[in-house]
Parts: sequence; structure tokens; C-alpha cells
Amino acid sequence: MYPEKIIRTVGDLIIHAAGKSPDKPAVLYKNDALTYAQVYEQSLRLARRLIRLGVGKGDRVCFYLEKRLEKVVSIFGISIAGGIFVPINRLAWAGQALHIIKNSEATVLITTFSRLASLKESLSGLLVVIVIDRPDDDTLAISCPVMSWEEVMDGNACAQPSSGVIANDVAAILYTSGSTGLPKGVVLNHLNIIAGAYAVSEYLKISTEDRILS
Repeated sequence: MYPEKIIRTVGDLIIHAAGKSPDKPAVLYKNDALTYAQVYEQSLRLARRLIRLGVGKGDRVCFYLEKRLEKVVSIFGISIAGGIFVPINRLAWAGQALHIIKNSEATVLITTFSRLASLKESLSGLLVVIVIDRPDDDTLAISCPVMSWEEVMDGNACAQPSSGVIANDVAAILYTSGSTGLPKGVVLNHLNIIAGAYAVSEYLKISTEDRILS
């Protein structure tokens, strides 16, 4: 069994790892890398910003990103804030992405400027869009506030918020590819994700020295 007394939520995973191996590389992307401590610090900054924006326990936060370091930070940051993370497949077309945003009743979207351009006309229900790579000459006119990732990372990371989330609370909604219709959401709680990750790790005998290609 996994150490359930220590790790009860997805957010606990990075908190535990950062405490145990703070300077060890956690995630690599091209020529960039983040240690466990850096992932935790950035996740905490995102969590505190989301809470200040009004995101609370059970609120859905979508992210529509290609593979990049901010994707990992988003998962943990949303979880620490008490929210439910809703990944949108990076290959999804705009119509599918909009369906997921609306169907999941998301309150916040994290995305890139280029992806936002294809969604801008239908985002009026969101509290805010957080844009990873917002350019200086931003000319998009959209129906909700926009905040840059840099603004989010400028926030306070001093204290961990208390979300009141427990293992049986919903952690994520994962949507199908929508190959035969509109994507459909599958609900997973924190226990589902942690136990699944631990089972795969045990079966494949993954050690702290291994690197996993994603």
C-alpha cells in the first residue's frame, strides 16, 4: 500500500517530494528543468493566486496546453488550492475545447496566447484566463479578464493554504478524445489517482533514478 497517512491528495504528492528531495530534478522539458522544490514553490504561487481569484474547493480549472513545464505546475497548483483540474487534450480542436470548458463548468482557463485566439469569443463564463506566453502587443478582445503567468508567479508562496480537501474528494475530470462524438468526462478522486500511480510504480519497479518519457 502507498503511505496514505502522508499522502492523501494530489497536492500532497509534490509537498512530500519537495520535502524529501528538494534539489532533485522533478520534470525536464527540452533544455529546461524544475526541481521538486521549484515545482512546489510555483504550484503554491498558482494555488494562492487561484484562491484570491475566487477558486475554492470543488471548482473546476481547465488547462489547454502543449507539453510544457507549466502543465505540471498547473496540476499541483489547482490541487493545492482545492480545485478540480480538467486537462484539455493538446490535440483537441477549438470546438472540443470549448465544449469541455462549458461542460465541466470551469471557472478558470490556463492556456497559451495562440490557443486563446481560437477560443476568445466564447469565454464569458470564466472568472479569468491565465495566459502562459502573453505577448506585449496583445490585441485580443475577449469577454473575460486575462492575466499573465508572470503575474501569477509574482504572488506570495510563503504559506500553504488549507483547502479542506480529503482523499475521496474529486481531483480531476478527464475527458475522452471525442472520436465518436463530443468528449465525455470521467471523474477521478484523489485516492484513484494516487493509488493508480503507486500501483504502476510498484509494477514497473520505478525508482528515484528512473526517467519517464511522457
